[in-house]
Amino acid sequence: MELRQQCDANTLRVLDALARAKGMERPVYIEALLEEHAKEALHEASLILRQLRGNPLLVEALGAPPETFGLTAAEEEVGNARATAS
Repeated sequence: MELRQQCDANTLRVLDALARAKGMERPVYIEALLEEHAKEALHEASLILRQLRGNPLLVEALGAPPETFGLTAAEEEVGNARATAS
């Protein structure tokens, strides 16, 4: 797949220098950067979802049925009641 994007000339110079320092061509270096960033973002998202499993705010924000997050409808109602009582 191809990715095209305008970029500031100074930023490109830095990317070129970093790529050369690692013995890589710019496109290969940028692809590696993007892949690493994507992996870090997915890891962060999985941690957030794991920590917030069962949190009624997450269920509400994602607009998915409670079963999606391992909750029964009754558990979600209990969580909602606690959230509104706070």
